[in-house]
Amino acid sequence: MIKIILITLIASAQLYGGVIEFEDKEFERFLLTQICADTVTVDGALISPDLNSDGKIGTEEAEKIVELEISDFTREFDIKSIVDLNHFPNLRKLTLIYLDSLIEFSNLNLVKLNTLLIADCRVLHHIDISNLFNLTKSIRIEGLTQLDYLNLKNGSVSDEFSLFYTRFVDYACLDSIDKEIKIIEESGAMSEGKNPTYDCNTTTNVNEYQSIDKLILYA
Repeated sequence: MIKIILITLIASAQLYGGVIEFEDKEFERFLLTQICADTVTVDGALISPDLNSDGKIGTEEAEKIVELEISDFTREFDIKSIVDLNHFPNLRKLTLIYLDSLIEFSNLNLVKLNTLLIADCRVLHHIDISNLFNLTKSIRIEGLTQLDYLNLKNGSVSDEFSLFYTRFVDYACLDSIDKEIKIIEESGAMSEGKNPTYDCNTTTNVNEYQSIDKLILYA
């Protein structure tokens, strides 16, 4: 019996590739304990990304994921980085909600991602989607009130674009696309006296915000 179990475990490990070493252990813990992934079609029934239930995420498991919904309504997880999302190369839809430890969203190389929702992350200061060129279905950045830097200049037009209840943006850079310009002007997202630009040379140092202890500011 033990021999059969060992053979099964070895076969399962081989089937799903090498084990991913996550930089953010809280993000890994979320993936291993939550029903948050879809492997078939976007907007299908969510399942655990740990497809073989071995308590780990393998590279081939990650490659099967097309949608992730990272939502921490109970504020149980201390997720500070999303760079580990780069382990999911076939991701097409990404949802990030109620991540109250996340300060920066950037440095992602998800070439297939076409749908993005970031909402109600209370200390998120920096968003840069400039290298997410395939975001053509939906970009929703909603309910954020601490943004210092918002770079939307990715060279593509999204069917849906929303900044609903996002306020007090100090700096925003976007493509010179009428749809984006109109929405950001009419949304009231910019801080008083601030205007969006098309020159994205300005940056903010996210390290300046590492000491912030969950500052809460509602629109």
